[in-house]
Amino acid sequence: MSTGKLSHCTPHELVEQFRSHALEQQSVLLDSDTRRYNKLFDLCTAIVNELKRRGPQALEALLVLLKDPNLRVRLEAARRLVDFAPSASVAALKEVEESQMMPEAGTAGMSLHLIEERVGKLPK
Repeated sequence: MSTGKLSHCTPHELVEQFRSHALEQQSVLLDSDTRRYNKLFDLCTAIVNELKRRGPQALEALLVLLKDPNLRVRLEAARRLVDFAPSASVAALKEVEESQMMPEAGTAGMSLHLIEERVGKLPK
């Protein structure tokens, strides 16, 4: 979906699209389809950028995904919300890491490491 079309979606619709793309990322990652994975990553980024453009209340709609039952959805949401909701995002990343379900747990652990390097310590 193009950025122009995203501007016509409600925040709820954008959250559902983000979730759908993250779920598809999980599938294409297992199939080693890097091109499709990158496209889905870019689509998720475009959704987050659209919500950011609308302001904090719109971006807040993504917070629900930090408790999604799917690890990939939680991981992708947490990585993109760390500046907006650091404590909730770090908590979600820690849960994913502690699940030990690869590759999501590994990516979550690396994300936590990078956050810690950037800010000096993880938010509580």
